[in-house]
Amino acid sequence: MFRSAIQRGRWRQNSPHARRAVITSRLAQATIATEGEDYLVRLTTDDGTTFELIASFDQLDTLAEDIDRRLDADEDGEIH
Repeated sequence: MFRSAIQRGRWRQNSPHARRAVITSRLAQATIATEGEDYLVRLTTDDGTTFELIASFDQLDTLAEDIDRRLDADEDGEIH
């Protein structure tokens, strides 16, 4: 729905969906490297944009659990 609003020129920067409009590329690559006691997560999109995030072990563990749950649900046909 927000894409059609952008195309019609009705997009407002202060819209609650404004942050979603920025994420329009597909993930091309993801890497994780150690950074001291934490981890450096690097995400690269198909247009070459790179995002770097520092995450703790617990944060990555929670992310991994969430990914597993989503993929399991998708595999079981629970996600529509």
